[in-house]
Amino acid sequence: MECETGLVGSLNGEGLCMSAPRADPLNWVKTAEELTGSHLQEVKKMVAQFREPLVTIEGASLGIAQV
Repeated sequence: MECETGLVGSLNGEGLCMSAPRADPLNWVKTAEELTGSHLQEVKKMVAQFREPLVTIEGASLGIAQV
């Protein structure tokens, strides 16, 4: 059933004329777009972060008597 506004009626075809939801509240479209294509740059970034030292050890050449 079509409503006066041109929208398709629902609820057994009577009385309720609503448009289909067009919003993407969970951002599925954006997420899908980000997952398409090559992930080479992301992998390169992760490898570079892995290779960076998180902790610098100073005085590693000290002997027990010097500590």
